[in-house]
Amino acid sequence: ELRAIVPAWHDPYDLRAAMSEYLTGLGDARRQGEFSTAAPTRSDTLGAFACYVAAFQLDRSNSRAALREATMLLDFPETPDAATQGLLDNLIEVLFIEKQSAYQKADYSHILRLHVVLAQIFMRQGALGGNGFDTHTAVFQLEHALEVWARGTKLKLDMPPASGLHARLGEVYERLAADRPGYQSRASHEYLLSALEFTNEVERGQAEKMLNRAGT
Repeated sequence: ELRAIVPAWHDPYDLRAAMSEYLTGLGDARRQGEFSTAAPTRSDTLGAFACYVAAFQLDRSNSRAALREATMLLDFPETPDAATQGLLDNLIEVLFIEKQSAYQKADYSHILRLHVVLAQIFMRQGALGGNGFDTHTAVFQLEHALEVWARGTKLKLDMPPASGLHARLGEVYERLAADRPGYQSRASHEYLLSALEFTNEVERGQAEKMLNRAGT
C-alpha cells in the first residue's frame, strides 16, 4: 500500500500535494509528446492542459502547474480569444485570492511564488506597468515580490536567492525605458543587484551577463 511506503501520505494534504506534482509531471510529458510516436498532437496539448488544471486545483501552492496552465492559455492558437481570456482571467483571480490568503497566513515563500507567477503572466501579456499602483502589472508584482523576499530574509526564513527577481525586474524596467528613458537607470540598478546576488551564489557567468546588461 502506498501509505505504508510513503508514511507522509497519511496526511491527506501531503497526498494531494504528491498527486499534484505527479499530474504536473504527467502534463509536462504529454506536452512534450512523450506518449506519441511523432510530434505532440492536439490531444497531447489538451491532455497536458487538463493535467495542469487538475494539479493546481489539488494543490494551490503548486505554482509550477499554475504557470504552465497560464502559459498554455496564452499560447493556445485554436481557442477563441474570448474563451481563452475568460479562462485566463479566472486563473488570475484565483491566484490573487490565493495570494491574499498567503498574506494572511504570513506564508512568505508562497506569497513570493505567487507574485512571480503573476508577474510572468503580465509580462507575457505586455502589462508591464509603471503607472502607479496597478496590481495587474509585472512591475507591481515584482517590486512587491522583492519586498516580501526582504521581509522573509530579515525574519531569517529560508527564502530563494533574489538574483532572478532583480534580473526580471531589470528586464521589465528596460522594456519600459523604450518609451520612458528614466527607467533605464532603474534597470541598470536591478541588473547590478542581480549580478551581486549571482556572485554570492558563485554563478560567475550569470553575474557577468547582468553586469553587461547594466552597462558596466
